Amino acid sequence: MNKNIEVELKILLCKEEFEMLANSYGPLNFTTQVNVYYDTPCHYLKRNNMAMRIRTIANIHLFTLKIKSEEGLIEHECELMTNSIDALDDIRVQELINTLHIPNSFNVLGSLSTRRSTIDTEFAELCFDINEYNSVNDYEIEYEYKVDHDGILEFNKILNRIGKVYTKNSAPKIVRALCY
Repeated sequence: MNKNIEVELKILLCKEEFEMLANSYGPLNFTTQVNVYYDTPCHYLKRNNMAMRIRTIANIHLFTLKIKSEEGLIEHECELMTNSIDALDDIRVQELINTLHIPNSFNVLGSLSTRRSTIDTEFAELCFDINEYNSVNDYEIEYEYKVDHDGILEFNKILNRIGKVYTKNSAPKIVRALCY
């Protein structure tokens, strides 16, 4: 099981702003990923600032458990054989669940589909996301740190191309998809 700390900034844009910024990077290649979200029947994960998903990109299924911390989101990840509730029986997932004392009964909460294109910058990974969930489409830019730096300053330099300034206006995808 891999473990890392995710530090990112994200902003929702209208379709026109999104397309203008995306076009400033030239033609982008988008891939589709599908996130399926899980929690216990009593919403233990949500109540304890955690989120669980399996993300499928092509034929790769990536389990992720995110835990909110002061440093950022602690992510526990491993590749699974499938994107299904049965995949949570994987020994690595079960060891993590037991270590964190999470009740071991899960439900599928919902899903979100993303068309994503990624640009690597000097300091971060810039993700252009077109998300679809519950008959809603939204347009999001994620700025995920690769190294420690003044991310807001750098992200604002990027957003300045379309006359925007970073404001925290984007809840996590799980929150938007599940109306948490």
